[in-house]
Amino acid sequence: MPNSQGPLAPLLPLEFFRSIIGWDPWRFWGWSDNDKLMTRTSCVPVIMEYDWQRNDAPGRSDIAEAIVTAESRLFDYLHYEVAPRYKYDTLDWPRLPDNRMTNWSSAGGDGRWISADLREGMIQAIGAEKLTPIQLSAPVAFTDPDGDGLNELAVIGPIATTITDNTQIAVYVSAADRFGLDIDIGDQWRIQPTMATFSGGFVTIRAYGYNFMRPILKEGYDENLTVDPTEPTNYMTTVDVYQRSPATGADSVDISVSQGVVSWETSPYHGCWCQCIGCGGPQFGGSISDPAAVSRAAARVGIRNARTGTIIPAEAMYNTDTGEWSTSVWNSCLPPDKVLVRYLAGQPLGSDGFMDRKWRNIVARFAAAELKRNIVGCEEANRYLYYWQQDMAKIGNASTDLFSVTPRVTDNPFGTRRGHVYAWTQVMDLPLMTATVMF
Repeated sequence: MPNSQGPLAPLLPLEFFRSIIGWDPWRFWGWSDNDKLMTRTSCVPVIMEYDWQRNDAPGRSDIAEAIVTAESRLFDYLHYEVAPRYKYDTLDWPRLPDNRMTNWSSAGGDGRWISADLREGMIQAIGAEKLTPIQLSAPVAFTDPDGDGLNELAVIGPIATTITDNTQIAVYVSAADRFGLDIDIGDQWRIQPTMATFSGGFVTIRAYGYNFMRPILKEGYDENLTVDPTEPTNYMTTVDVYQRSPATGADSVDISVSQGVVSWETSPYHGCWCQCIGCGGPQFGGSISDPAAVSRAAARVGIRNARTGTIIPAEAMYNTDTGEWSTSVWNSCLPPDKVLVRYLAGQPLGSDGFMDRKWRNIVARFAAAELKRNIVGCEEANRYLYYWQQDMAKIGNASTDLFSVTPRVTDNPFGTRRGHVYAWTQVMDLPLMTATVMF
């Protein structure tokens, strides 16, 4: 899989996994008390953040890891993500088949830009992930729509903005509530799912109230830790709202955020090479003869075929006066050696702005199969997980479950648990993104 930017977070929000398995939302997110959360069932476990917090039972972090594993294994087969993810990928610059020949420009044999293929398809946009603050420390208001004494709904806004795309609105834990070694804004602090509505230049954001527990309260060591949902101080009262979009135009000029970066190695030859860029130039950190030095330049990247991941990279410069990009001459006499491409790729989101519902079920059931332990000890609460964790290839006796499935189903790259088999049968009929032709 190409390298991803920042910590790899699940594409399927944990809240969707919880909803699909039918778990009590308050207990799943770590809330508990002896009054408002009383139920008729005798099995009322509270899911902790980590497995060590409750007798080594899987916590939410283990579930998140299982979801990431399921999504990664699906990617290995599909060659595209099940929902858009920001990434970067470093490719070899396209070369002519005969290494005795060199292409001296960015044009291919057909007169068009030279193209390259990313390692995946379903390209949605080219550009690095850009987070633009809309409002920091935005107040959160909690309400109890059903009158049961619990604040199920969190509302942020209205907030003034020119944005009208729900998929670009992202809500994060505010700086005041972030803690630990990694406190920079990123997916590890994102609150999902949220729904934004726009009216008259303002955005109002709604989310589930039980997703707003102060993060530090999830870190307790005591397995009997209780976080009371009726105590207002247990909730985050502010959040940071950002626009999340690909960097473009003047925001993507520097090579640290540009759509692409072309790079050259130094050369062991110093005759005509010096005539191109001058020996000892700054492009190579002061020494053109240093074998470890690399020259880099910003590049623009077009999309030739989004489905197959075919892109067209070229070195380019940005004109701040006209706001336009234009190709530039290579800063050496040779074509680049590598090109780094930053992009957003994956299966398009559903009509509601989230992962497509079909893929939600596939990922959730696949992830359930990836969990190696039940979340709690009682069968009643684990019924859904048990069903998708059953091994379809086992041979039992009259007192155990027996399955009649063909080797074609169980002998698949995902595994033999029911969740694995379900995921495999769902993707078997999908068209592959890439193929290899042998001559």
